[in-house]
Amino acid sequence: MFFMYAQDFALIATPIGMVRVCGGEASIDAILIEQSGVMPIRGKAAAVINTINQLEQWFVGERNVFFPSVYVSGNASRKDIA
Repeated sequence: MFFMYAQDFALIATPIGMVRVCGGEASIDAILIEQSGVMPIRGKAAAVINTINQLEQWFVGERNVFFPSVYVSGNASRKDIA
């Protein structure tokens, strides 16, 4: 995966495996399930931290709704669908 701008990421342990959240201060652009063998890492960017907190709350049953700040790429038609 290659990104054209500086970004942050975090890795958290979940019941489905290690989950990586990638993004910056304003939004995230990827949530990925990682291969085994990686260690948890806390992110520093606001959107990454917010998304990680929501995921952790969801996995322990404290949250039913998930609202990450997602970066949507593409043309105007694609963005309207998202």
